[in-house]
Amino acid sequence: MIPTQEHPGQYWRSSDPADIWLNEAGAESPTLITCQTPQGGTATVRVDDLKFIGAGLFGDGRPCLGGNVNWTGASYRYGVYLVHKPYSGPVVVILQSSGGGAEGLMLSSTTSVETWEHLAATSKPEMLWNICHELYELRREGLEGMKRSIFAAFIEGRLKKSRRRKGVISVTMEAVA
Repeated sequence: MIPTQEHPGQYWRSSDPADIWLNEAGAESPTLITCQTPQGGTATVRVDDLKFIGAGLFGDGRPCLGGNVNWTGASYRYGVYLVHKPYSGPVVVILQSSGGGAEGLMLSSTTSVETWEHLAATSKPEMLWNICHELYELRREGLEGMKRSIFAAFIEGRLKKSRRRKGVISVTMEAVA
């Protein structure tokens, strides 16, 4: 990916059909993007290493539930990219651009590249948008659900702290009685 900037001080954008708005507006082009991984961690990706394979674009307005107004959904844009991850080979990075900024997901299972290359090659941008949006919503809801269960366990006194070897502290959650 080669980021572009229309005018100084504006956000940098991807120079591909996804037109992802990156989170930086400075004089220097962004060089790194931090992505979340399925394991709950983060991975840093060099912007220059991202190879575009597909754009998830909303397309025409769609009917809203229970109304006669169309939802545009165009505030969400998705770009699907390949990147080479050291020691493990190619992985998929999906960037989401929205009013809240850009964020990334890195998918590195052994079937990710094949799956997403196929989806990008055979799906309309609107269908790719649907798939990416569902993936991001699933991730968001999963994180919210986990947060609610930890808060409930804290309130109910079911979080237990214990010391392990070499001063490492661990926390366990007891089952609901």
